[in-house]
Amino acid sequence: MKKFKVVFIQGLSGERIDTPPTGLAYMAAMLEKKGCLVEAIVPNAPYFPKDYFKEVLKRVQSSSPDLIGVSMYTTNILETYKLISLLKPLGIPIIAGGPHPSLLPEEVLSHGVDMVVVGEGEETIVDVVDYYQGKLGAQDILGICYKDKKGKVQTTPPRPRIKDLDKLPFPAKHIYNNSDFIKNSTDDYRFGFILGTRGCPAKCTYCFKGSFDTFTFRSPLNVIEEIKFVKQKYNVTHFNFIDDAFSSYRRNITVFCDLVEEHNLNITWNCITRLSSVTEELLFRMKRAGCQNINYGIESVNEQTLKRVRKGCNMDKIKQALQWTTDAGLKIDVNFIWGFPWEDTNDIRNNLNFIKQWGSSFNNIMQSGILIPFPGTQIYDEFKDEYNFENWWLNEKVNYDYNPHLHQHIAFRDSLIENSFFNYSSSIKRELRKVARFIGRHNNDGRNWLKRILWAVVIWFSILLSRIAPTIEIKVFQGLFYKMKYFFGRITQLEFI
Repeated sequence: MKKFKVVFIQGLSGERIDTPPTGLAYMAAMLEKKGCLVEAIVPNAPYFPKDYFKEVLKRVQSSSPDLIGVSMYTTNILETYKLISLLKPLGIPIIAGGPHPSLLPEEVLSHGVDMVVVGEGEETIVDVVDYYQGKLGAQDILGICYKDKKGKVQTTPPRPRIKDLDKLPFPAKHIYNNSDFIKNSTDDYRFGFILGTRGCPAKCTYCFKGSFDTFTFRSPLNVIEEIKFVKQKYNVTHFNFIDDAFSSYRRNITVFCDLVEEHNLNITWNCITRLSSVTEELLFRMKRAGCQNINYGIESVNEQTLKRVRKGCNMDKIKQALQWTTDAGLKIDVNFIWGFPWEDTNDIRNNLNFIKQWGSSFNNIMQSGILIPFPGTQIYDEFKDEYNFENWWLNEKVNYDYNPHLHQHIAFRDSLIENSFFNYSSSIKRELRKVARFIGRHNNDGRNWLKRILWAVVIWFSILLSRIAPTIEIKVFQGLFYKMKYFFGRITQLEFI
């Protein structure tokens, strides 16, 4: 009997995706457990062919699946809708999932999708396959939105959250095309991404919680077992936890650190967490267990902004946590959000001055930091009428291309300064450009003079060519960023440096 086959496609996001998407891999694992065949296509993978529409169609036709599942981002969703219109003539059912479809299922259905999965997809996707195999009625599936035979939109009751994450099989990372992600030995880390929790206990006004409006977590032992599995299968020794708030349940983290040493894993790892959830003791414990780097979402050092976005943190706590992290010997990556509509030029300067003050402690500063009013957030609801950006993702004039030119990819997303949602004044734009230039220098110059010279030459050539012939610049440099980063990294590690 022919096995039911599913092809997942990660929707276009406007920037390259460094690692295989974890969400699709979890759903694939559930389907494989059911006996299905699963493949995944990620057009934004680092080494995916440039003509991604043509390549996606080619791969789907070659695979001949029984079902196509598309994970969608709000950003660049028009590109994903275009892709769906190209897939539609193949006559294969198309379902969609992710934060955007969960929020706006009827919009997604109106663009050619046959069914929308609302919320977590692992259990729902199994029922959806049963439906397409004729074993279950659509009305009997929890957590979906679809059109009935009369064309009327039907929404079923929500599916309860998965409380015991340990019951889920480990994500099936083998569904991805390795050559899309790995070209040399420095790319091995890409398969070491891992998720220990879901959701976030915070209520920040700029963040969409979607289906993950509560905080759930795996047991430390379950996480350890996945690390062992990935380490053996992919020869990975460095892991990146992509949780939104890794250390929010401190007891679990302490137990995890104990288990890393008890099992002699000999790994290193990074994580993302909240400044308000760390202690000095915990940070030193994480360091001893192999943690190398922590990513903090500072967002702003202006007290008014911290209160208004409900960050749950003040300046004293920010400085204390950063000092603890530095004292523990951990590298620090930071995220800032620029362009809150109530902030003025002085607020932007205060943030930049803080970064300069702590710059020697910061390993990397997030580049794509211009405020985006995502649907489902308080920021969106509060300002959409005042600034007239309701449903901005459906406006073809909104340019949300993260890195159309190489110098923007390296330094900052200039397109979001010029094409802002909040009608920034010329003085605000001027300050944001100063921020962009500083972040570019900080992240790419480092302390290595040869690397600094090489990147400076490339950046200025990119700027010059993009002004004279922007289309040619994109063709010349797009896709070369990772190759140049690898090349510069190799030659600047020579013994005479």
